[in-house]
Amino acid sequence: MKVKMTIASAALLIAAGTQASITDFGLGGNVSYDGWDNLTGTENPGVGSYPGAAAWPFAIGSMETGSGDAALMKESGTGYPGSAGIYSSAGGVFSISDSTALANVQTIVLAFDYGAGSTPSFTSGPSLTLNGSTVLGAADRTLSLGSREDTIAGNEVTIFTEIYQWDLQAEGTVNSFSVEYDVGEHAQQYAIQLEQSDVYSAAIPEPATMALFGGAGLALAFLRRMKMY
Repeated sequence: MKVKMTIASAALLIAAGTQASITDFGLGGNVSYDGWDNLTGTENPGVGSYPGAAAWPFAIGSMETGSGDAALMKESGTGYPGSAGIYSSAGGVFSISDSTALANVQTIVLAFDYGAGSTPSFTSGPSLTLNGSTVLGAADRTLSLGSREDTIAGNEVTIFTEIYQWDLQAEGTVNSFSVEYDVGEHAQQYAIQLEQSDVYSAAIPEPATMALFGGAGLALAFLRRMKMY
C-alpha cells in the first residue's frame, strides 16, 4: 500500500528550527548513509554554468561525513551548481545511484531539501530501479513537510522538504539501484539524504498514527530528528 501524507503548517516548521537533510529516520539493523549538501558552484566547480543545459562531465558524489559512494547525476534538461544549490532554469531530470547497495537491503529512504520553482517538481517520480532493470517506480510511503525559511551561502531561501521510502522486502537480492526524479522550472536543490537498511521499519508514520498521537506533535518530533546546516 502506498501512503502519502502532507504537513503544511509553516508555524510548526519554524518552531522546529533551521534544519538540513534528515539524518535519523530511526532505521534499525545495518544502515548505509549518503548525504549531499553545499551543492553550490563554489563547492562543485566544473559542473556547468547558466543556463545549465550542457551534460555534466561527472557526477557529484555524496560528501557529508559518513557518506558512502552514491552519486548524483543530471540525466537531461537543465541544472548546475549555482550560488545556493543546484539550479534548473527550465526543469531537469536527475538520478541518484549506488552501484554497491547495502547487503540484504530491505528499505531505501530518500529526502530532498529543495526550492520550489515556477512549475511542480517530482511529477514523474522519484522512481526506483533495482539492478539496472527492475523498475519499482513510485515510493511506497511519502511525506511532505511543507516549507521553512533559511539562509544558505548568504542567500535567503524558502526550503521545502519531501521524503520517500521504498519497501524492498519482497524484491530478492539487490546489488545496485538508482532513483530518477524531475524538478520544475527555476527549482533549486539544496540538500539530499539517502539511507538504506537491512531491516525494514516504517521511517514515515502512517496517517492514522499521526491522527492518534496528534499530527502536529508527531511532525514536530519528526522534524527534531533533523540536523543543523
